[in-house]
Amino acid sequence: MEYDFCDRCPIVGEMADMKRADLEAYDVLFSKLERYRPYSYQDLCKSGIIEKIKVKGRNPFKMHEFRIDLPDITCRLYCLPRQERLEIYRLVVKKSAKLKPVDLEIATTRAKKHQQAHQ
Repeated sequence: MEYDFCDRCPIVGEMADMKRADLEAYDVLFSKLERYRPYSYQDLCKSGIIEKIKVKGRNPFKMHEFRIDLPDITCRLYCLPRQERLEIYRLVVKKSAKLKPVDLEIATTRAKKHQQAHQ
């Protein structure tokens, strides 16, 4: 599966912030992403690595969460599956597994802007 870090989205800046803050975690994140590349979206869903976000009435784009556990932290990539690639709209590094509504709102807003730009 290919990953699409949408150029027009601030995800690139979030990734740069992570790299500056914790280079080791950044390297581990990308090595894990590379390890998952040969698997299909369906395989990653079956294994529980990717799950549809279930928030009643607040997920109009059917946003998914790609979970990657790193030493001492967890990374969440909010994304949309598109054919054989994932469009990634938000990177969140956190210590708890709880979903913050603001993170979903940011990802959804970015997905909407990206969709409008490509119509």
